[in-house]
Amino acid sequence: MVVVFFSSLAAVIVGVSQFQYIFYLIHNHLILNKTTWFISATVMVLSASSYFNVVKSGNPIIATSSIVTAICFIFIFIYALLRGKLASLSKIDAILLVIASIGVMVWKITGNDSMASAVFQATLFISFIPTAIGLTKGSLKEKAAPWLVGVFAGVFSTIAVLFAYGTKNPVALSYPIITMLINGTIAILAFLQGRKILPLPTRY
Repeated sequence: MVVVFFSSLAAVIVGVSQFQYIFYLIHNHLILNKTTWFISATVMVLSASSYFNVVKSGNPIIATSSIVTAICFIFIFIYALLRGKLASLSKIDAILLVIASIGVMVWKITGNDSMASAVFQATLFISFIPTAIGLTKGSLKEKAAPWLVGVFAGVFSTIAVLFAYGTKNPVALSYPIITMLINGTIAILAFLQGRKILPLPTRY
């Protein structure tokens, strides 16, 4: 019951953060990185499937937040692509895209759910490096609030995993921790940008 509660709470909070993000996107408050959102949307779909298989022995409800995130990420990428809200690719983007592709190929070769989930989590982390760089350089625009809300979702997901497995399933535990790290980093950078400590894009 505790696992279901915290997993469901995490899923609801993820939904709130994603819909808040979509609201900002539709109202022209964001400029996104192509590499980040192409890789993350692709990886989140694959990751949700493998992560479900990793946690289903404890409680499959734990994977709910990753499924909600995957659905929203697909929408965000497609909408941003169609509406021209994506920044141009840089050299670092191309390099990271290759690295992420290698990670996906490793998963295809191994076919192991735990290995796949670990690879996807590493790839997801890599995919947000261009966004962090873009925010520091002023080529992207983000809002801190959705990312900050995402941190809380990660906290509750972590609690759910700990109740389900303790520390015996590091792959299951690493997913919410990595998402907290990503969300927290982007939230801080977006906050600094909102305070004009970091530069804003010229076309914003």
